[in-house]
Amino acid sequence: MEPPVQQKKGRFSRWMGEGVLVIAVLLLGFLLLAVWIQTQFPETGFLEFWFSSESSESSKSSEPDSSQPEQTSLPVATLSVVTNEVRSRRADDIVWSSAEAGRDLFERDAVQTMKNAHAVVRFDAHQKITLSENSLVIIKGLRTDEQMKTSFIEVVGGSFRSQIGGGESEEKVKLHVSTPTAVTEVTGGKDEVADFQIEVNPDKTSHVTVFKGVAKVNASGVTVEVKENEGTAVGLSGPPLAPRALLHPVSLDLPADQHKIIYLESAPAVTWGWASQAGAAAYHLEVASDEAFVNRVVDQRLAETTFSYPGLEKGSYRWRVTALDADHVEGHWSETRLLHVTSPEVQILQPAADGVINQETLMVIGEAAMEAKVYLNGEAVTLDDTGRFQAEIPLHFGENLIVLESVDPTGASRFAQRSIRRES
Repeated sequence: MEPPVQQKKGRFSRWMGEGVLVIAVLLLGFLLLAVWIQTQFPETGFLEFWFSSESSESSKSSEPDSSQPEQTSLPVATLSVVTNEVRSRRADDIVWSSAEAGRDLFERDAVQTMKNAHAVVRFDAHQKITLSENSLVIIKGLRTDEQMKTSFIEVVGGSFRSQIGGGESEEKVKLHVSTPTAVTEVTGGKDEVADFQIEVNPDKTSHVTVFKGVAKVNASGVTVEVKENEGTAVGLSGPPLAPRALLHPVSLDLPADQHKIIYLESAPAVTWGWASQAGAAAYHLEVASDEAFVNRVVDQRLAETTFSYPGLEKGSYRWRVTALDADHVEGHWSETRLLHVTSPEVQILQPAADGVINQETLMVIGEAAMEAKVYLNGEAVTLDDTGRFQAEIPLHFGENLIVLESVDPTGASRFAQRSIRRES
């Protein structure tokens, strides 16, 4: 029989072993839960929250210089524009909160845009970034000296477009952007305006596109200069690819600008088409209900030069296309065209209202849907290529009822009318 002391030591060892085992199982369970949450809800940025500091440290190893933001309790930037669902999180907070325009952003604050949302983060009058949907950035801080003001941000996922420089100030500004695999620096000034875009893909590769100015992109100890109208791609390892010229704007085909599609019994199917472009491996089509292309109805990357959508609700839509090269570097956007989905219309333009006139005849001007059959007081009229007609009708003394009828291809009728009184 073991002595009591040895029995106690044995029990203690078993307790310690069981405790370590329980802790290990709990940690493994937490890790599996985190992976599941990130897989099912990638927009939450769950893993990025817990491991952003680690990714930040790994990105520092590839930074072109050792400059770091100053430690300050003052705001670094302002969330100046918020569209749809945008969230933010203070550096010391765990939970995200709904963000509103005008919110001050401090060091290590994070901003996240959800689906069909965008936000503008402004560092000063000459430095801002515009976040697209499903993007997550961390405001790292600010560093100032006599010659330069440098803003630091980290892009965990998604994309932004930035404009820096310009104005009357002689002060130079720089934006220092860390991504999972690279660091990009862009400088601007009074006569040095920069316009560029950075995208972090779901697999953590990234693209840097410069529309104006110069960007210095560093990865794996190698720095490349991306000049105006150039772009580069950065893989999970290795240096940035050699910068290449951006593809030219795509030539749009159909539908024509300001084209009208008639909404009959159900939302109409729409097909967009554009010309193929040499060097393009894919195309990016956007269709949105707003000028800024925030509320997108269609957002597709396609190998073909056409795309059909089963139905658009009534309203006006803008659409545009860009070409992507073999490394998915996106070129210039095409022109923007406007498309209208409307109900079959019928209206009398002249006379504009009921009234009294003293004449034997009246010139009536009206319009209706091009697909419709149109009748004025029971007599068929012909529409011109703008959907309008004009016809002179006789008036009798007293009340004259003018009735315009439009019959669409389904047989449904719509009416407009005027009451005109002839007194002499």
